[in-house]
Amino acid sequence: MPLVTISLSESWPTEDQKLVADGIHEAIVGVGFPQTDRFQKIHRLSKEQFLYDDRHPNLTEPKDGLLITAGFYSVDHPKGLILL
Repeated sequence: MPLVTISLSESWPTEDQKLVADGIHEAIVGVGFPQTDRFQKIHRLSKEQFLYDDRHPNLTEPKDGLLITAGFYSVDHPKGLILL
């Protein structure tokens, strides 16, 4: 079971967050998970909750629409559930 956490700046429009979630799910399906195996959490974060070092070389200008994703995948195993 894939569990995906999507953290978006609250500046993202609601309809765009669905597009992001759908795209991530299609990628998960593309690597072999069933279409019906969808578990996603979406967090909307204010600027104050989205901390990053603005000296990072890929962040050369202020960013308002940052996106962070993290995925955890469970695998059935004879000794129990394994999270990857």
